[in-house]
Amino acid sequence: MTNRREFILLAGAGAALAACGDRANGAGDRPNGEVASDRAIGSPGAPVTIIEYASVMCPHCQTFHVNTWPDVKAKYVETGKVRFIFRELPTQPADLAMAGFLLARCAPEDKYFDVLDVLFRQRGQILQAAATGNAREVYLRIARSANVTEAQFDACMRDDEEIKRIQKVGEDGDRLYNVSVTPTFVINGKTYEGAMAIDDFDRILQPLLGEDAPADDADAADES
Repeated sequence: MTNRREFILLAGAGAALAACGDRANGAGDRPNGEVASDRAIGSPGAPVTIIEYASVMCPHCQTFHVNTWPDVKAKYVETGKVRFIFRELPTQPADLAMAGFLLARCAPEDKYFDVLDVLFRQRGQILQAAATGNAREVYLRIARSANVTEAQFDACMRDDEEIKRIQKVGEDGDRLYNVSVTPTFVINGKTYEGAMAIDDFDRILQPLLGEDAPADDADAADES
């Protein structure tokens, strides 16, 4: 997990990469805590809401999104059981994290989670490119794959209003849900920290859905 002490939210992060009006997240416009500026997937009427606070530069967030998120999505989101909300929380290297989020927001809204997936999967490549001063080229390639032009990309990297909105996500997350590490998951209002596995989600979600929670190995052995 990445600790809050490592959170660096830089107002000039987008402009720094470019050189190479949205509402802030608050207590919620809707019963599940979702606000107008959120990016979310899954049924709005789902009985369970998961809010994830994460960074595209956080290795533990990458682990979740590459290894566990596909199972959570297939088992709970696509079946109408869970509404999943992603909230951007940049961590070091903050300029790269901020640029990644600005890029995801620059893409058409229906491409947001696709771009997010690419950013998590290519985190290592982005870091390697940044070490040689070529991060912009990697981000621009991802942008073009989402039908974002170079001019649009550069404009998004300089979007001060969006930068301020992303900065406020961390402040509100701390105030509302005591978010102090990435990733943090808020499930129907209760906070869980760390890159949980699918079994962890099963144990939390199934009782909320009125389903039997899976028995752990010890319980299964006792019953046999």
